[in-house]
Amino acid sequence: MAGPGIRYHQIATELSQYFDTSLGVFNPAYIEGLSDTKYKALDIKTYDFQNEFKKYDAIFALWLSKEMIEYAKKLGFGF
Repeated sequence: MAGPGIRYHQIATELSQYFDTSLGVFNPAYIEGLSDTKYKALDIKTYDFQNEFKKYDAIFALWLSKEMIEYAKKLGFGF
């Protein structure tokens, strides 16, 4: 796992102490070996991000496409 993946793993680990937390990734290689975490790790298909975004109260991301940002704004997520 590269630096960004490690950072997101650490953030999800910390948040999972206080909230029901899911870590969504677009590359399933990042979640290999994360079965013993306190958060749920999921592989989000880029073509199906809308169904995933609807499930959550907050999105914290390193990168989102313009389409993803616009959709998140429609759902009421602030930017």
